[in-house]
Amino acid sequence: MNPSPRRLATLLEALGRAALGLAIILSWTYLLSTLGAACPVLDGDLVYKVVALPLGREGAWLWALLLLASTPPLKSWRRWLGLTALPALLAALRMGDPLPLAAAAAAVAVVEAYADLGGLTYSLASGVILVEAAHVTYVLGRAYRLDASWASIAAPLHLALYCPAAWAAPVIVVAACLSPILALRPGHNPGKLKAPLLDWRLQLAAGLSLSLLVWALVYASPLNPEERLVGVDPVVRYYPHAQTLLREGVRGVLRVGYDRPLHYLYLLALSRLAGPLMAVKLLLLTCLLAYTTSTFLMARELWGPRMAGLAALLAPLSYTTTTGLYGGLCSNWTSLSLTILAYTALIKWLRKRGARWLATYLLLLAAAAATHVYMGAVAYAATTLTLIIEATRRRRLRLLMPIALQLALAAACLYTADTLITRARGRPPSTIILQNAGIWLRSWPALSRVLKPRWWDKVSFAVYRYAATAALDPLDWLLTLTAITSLGLWSPGGAVLTPWLAAAAALALTAPINLIYRALYDFPYAIAEAYGLTRLAGQVSVKLDASKLVITALLLFKLSYTLNYIAGLTA
Repeated sequence: MNPSPRRLATLLEALGRAALGLAIILSWTYLLSTLGAACPVLDGDLVYKVVALPLGREGAWLWALLLLASTPPLKSWRRWLGLTALPALLAALRMGDPLPLAAAAAAVAVVEAYADLGGLTYSLASGVILVEAAHVTYVLGRAYRLDASWASIAAPLHLALYCPAAWAAPVIVVAACLSPILALRPGHNPGKLKAPLLDWRLQLAAGLSLSLLVWALVYASPLNPEERLVGVDPVVRYYPHAQTLLREGVRGVLRVGYDRPLHYLYLLALSRLAGPLMAVKLLLLTCLLAYTTSTFLMARELWGPRMAGLAALLAPLSYTTTTGLYGGLCSNWTSLSLTILAYTALIKWLRKRGARWLATYLLLLAAAAATHVYMGAVAYAATTLTLIIEATRRRRLRLLMPIALQLALAAACLYTADTLITRARGRPPSTIILQNAGIWLRSWPALSRVLKPRWWDKVSFAVYRYAATAALDPLDWLLTLTAITSLGLWSPGGAVLTPWLAAAAALALTAPINLIYRALYDFPYAIAEAYGLTRLAGQVSVKLDASKLVITALLLFKLSYTLNYIAGLTA
């Protein structure tokens, strides 16, 4: 066979697989629509949307054509299943109900699952790619007032893919939080993994471009024609405080920014340069770019540039972004980015030694605490656990030296901050630390109630209601779960990510109901997701040979979910 017919045959098979995937997704959507399924969505406010499949006669014909087009890749007698589309179409038109078409597509899916699981996976991944690409087009068209009505059918299909994950969200979130327990076993070797898809430079550029797109959707799109501030903290905290800072200067930084003085010093500088309103908007842009960049740098230090590029691509599509946008958690977000950079310097010191990297680590850790005291306290706890694990793993007590240095630096900085802030009539940071420590110690008995019915009710309410569905992207939690359980505790990446998640999860599992989502914020999900996604790609590649399609489908689902969330938050 010469190259042209071979390419044509490959193209026809790919189109047939995609058509089968779309037909199966239509059947799934029809099933949920018939059952009256609904799930929580942020659309101006938190609402429950019912899955509805608006199909007329044209839609029924299209469905039948998809089934007919799926026959080329089906093998031997299974091709006859695709031909059932014609009688199914006639029956559907006669009944005025697409049930026969849904049944025909479901029958093909069941038979393919038994006879050719790899082919079915290829088909479903192709179908998801087409659905989510159309949904992204629809959301962007809605955001920028472009005519994308042809893609409107993708909205209920995306909702049908999203709903089951939304229903299972509390279980998935808790499983991810408990994953450090499973990490006590030996981890896998990340050196055997290769991140799929694009060159790392293209992935980094895509991550930074997505960060700019997220900011533009919030503050430079027709979704927000009044150019109002979006998120909780920008409205109730940063904008009024920026005006205060302009009046009072550095004294105002210490008085009203007592628990985040470095961040307020930056806000003061931005306010003087661009005015208070634009300064608050620029805080979000800084957070997005800083988080994407710091994520890339740390992942590169752990696993190399290919994995780092994937982490950068995931950074603006993670729980950090959606929750950060809803709460306007700019100081938390910036502190998290500084902690990631501090960890990057610590990893370099553990490998290369040298006073330069140790000093950089200590200064960045202090900066993270000065940017947000609470986030800094979590960072100190996580890095201390990492150093203890590394000292145990390498059997070198000298690796514990930074713990003493960072405690001494923290004490000196805390004493200085208390003195200066008290003189400025602000609240001393030490009292905030003691108050939070007291709350956490008093909450320890709550661990005995973990997994009990009342505790589940509290977690479910927090996952669904607080930050309005920001926690309902299942891939954030499933990929984090995959990463932590794969890395273990004693691999280099596991020694960093596992204790970090353990610290955040311990706080989240015992936190008051209104603070669970904020406690979950204390972890760099994009880095864990990059490892988890690469691990998943490796497993799919070995078993089904469809890894790139599956990974592309998952990334497009995350992009679609994130953009839809931003549109719903901003509209």
